[in-house]
Amino acid sequence: MLHDSLADIFLSFSQLNVLLIIALAGFFLISKPLFFQTACLTAFDIVVNVALKGTFKVPLVAWLGKGYAFPSGHMQLSTVFYLWLAWHTPRRPLKLLIAAILSAVGAGLMHYGYHNFYDILGGLLFGGILTTLYWYSSLKYAVYMPWILAISASLLMIYNKLQYDLIPNHCWFGYYCLLGFILAERVLSRDEHKQYWRLVVWG
Repeated sequence: MLHDSLADIFLSFSQLNVLLIIALAGFFLISKPLFFQTACLTAFDIVVNVALKGTFKVPLVAWLGKGYAFPSGHMQLSTVFYLWLAWHTPRRPLKLLIAAILSAVGAGLMHYGYHNFYDILGGLLFGGILTTLYWYSSLKYAVYMPWILAISASLLMIYNKLQYDLIPNHCWFGYYCLLGFILAERVLSRDEHKQYWRLVVWG
C-alpha cells in the first residue's frame, strides 16, 4: 500500500497544470518542435479519450459521481504525453524515468480507487495506439498534420455530441487548446511552420 502523500506525488505527474509547465519549459529550453507537437497531441488526446469513454460507457465508481471510467483519462493523457517524449530521446535513463512515471501514475490511480486495473490498462493501450498513429502520420504527412488534427478533432466533437447530453468541459478545453495552438503556430511562424511539425530527437 502507498502512503497518501506518495500517491499524491505520483498523481501530480498526470495533472494538466504540471504537464503544461513541462511542455512550456521544454518548448523554450529544449526543442520547440518537439514540445509544440507534444502539446498538440496532448490536447487532441483529451478529445479522443472523451469519445472512447462515450463509446464504451463503463460507469465510474459510485462515490466519484456521474461519468465514465474506461479508459482512464489520466492514464491515457500521461501515456500520450510521456510516451511521445520517450519516443524522441535516445537516452535509456530518460526512457526508464518515463516508464517509472507511468507506472507511478497507474499506482496512484489504483491507490485511491479512481480506476481499476482494466481502466488503467485501457488508458495505456489507447494512449500507445494514438501515439503510434500520430507518429506514423507525421512521417508521411508532416506538412498536413495541423489540418489532420483539426479536422479529426472536429469530427470527434460531433461524435461526442451524439454520445453525451453535455460534452464534458475538459473536452471543450482540449479542443479549443488544440485549435489555439495550431492557429498561433500558423500566425506566428508563417515561414517556419514546417519546422514545428517535423520529427525531432532530443536528449
